[in-house]
Amino acid sequence: MTSKLNRGNGSYGDGASKPIHFFRIMLPDNLQQGKLRLPGKFVNKYGKQLSNTMFLKLPNGAEWKVNLKKRGGGVWFQEGWKEFVEYHSLAHGHLLFFRFDGTSCFHVFICDMSTMEIDYPVIKANHKRARINREEIQPRKTLKTNGNKKRSNSNLQDTAFHQNVRDHKGKILDS
Repeated sequence: MTSKLNRGNGSYGDGASKPIHFFRIMLPDNLQQGKLRLPGKFVNKYGKQLSNTMFLKLPNGAEWKVNLKKRGGGVWFQEGWKEFVEYHSLAHGHLLFFRFDGTSCFHVFICDMSTMEIDYPVIKANHKRARINREEIQPRKTLKTNGNKKRSNSNLQDTAFHQNVRDHKGKILDS
């Protein structure tokens, strides 16, 4: 049975109810070049239906705007992709599952090197779209203060002073 695209009204046509799925494994080139190529078979079947601007929707409700670059029969996530990668701390070997339902978005699930889905950053309940800017994706820096206490200089934290050092997921690290 072949997948049919969502017609925008919740139906997939011809009785089919299966959206299109594909996955990508993060490779060093994806990380260094700041772009990710969509699979050729997917592009051959559905590339003409892709808009230049797509949204990546995550299980936590966040949406990321990413522009597509179409060239030579290939399609890449480009503008906005690098910030998505940095914010979610994607690394070589991470697995991303994409679900395309025929609209202007991909639903994305991310698995890390443990093969388990990551803990996605929490967003505020009243926000439909995560408002993420470059300052929020800066890596955390640990600074020493008087009295050998450590504090995190992170734009992701609500308070400026912390006695514990936290990793990129917010878990407390042993000192």
